[in-house]
Amino acid sequence: MASPPTYRQLLRSVTLGTARRTVEPDLLEWLDERGAIDPEADAPEQLLAALGLVERTQRLELRKVDPPAEGTSVAPPESRTPPSSRLARGLQLILEGTYPDLLDEATDLILDRNTYVPPNLLPALLTRAAALPPEEIVRAGKYLTATGERGRWLARQHPDWSVLSSDYDHAAAW
Repeated sequence: MASPPTYRQLLRSVTLGTARRTVEPDLLEWLDERGAIDPEADAPEQLLAALGLVERTQRLELRKVDPPAEGTSVAPPESRTPPSSRLARGLQLILEGTYPDLLDEATDLILDRNTYVPPNLLPALLTRAAALPPEEIVRAGKYLTATGERGRWLARQHPDWSVLSSDYDHAAAW
């Protein structure tokens, strides 16, 4: 099996042209192994086909995602029902500062309806909950409960929000 040519080699060959530099037999063998040679293609077309294949292969290699690191977890599925679009829009207005005084009332509504804060609004609510003073731990806990499973999971992952999770070691942090 022939090894693939490098992008730089192919680009140089394309730039110089096939009149000055003949297509290498290894390249033709590599293209033939992939079934990429048009029997009626001349040398410049074969060279361009090889350049296209190598360029796309490199792009795909760059897109590969590494597997999650050891010890990372995936957010658990939600146990409560998703919020209605109307409630989600109201929460968005509250968290964006249009009606900030209604946050406690909205949190109570979320908990009464057995729903949760939509994922796109979690950072805003978790930031507010983590910014509350220590004497308002009950209020921060209520906000965290309203975020659902994903919010609790996210709070454990983020250093600024980990203070909200129940397994946070306050003594070690002190």
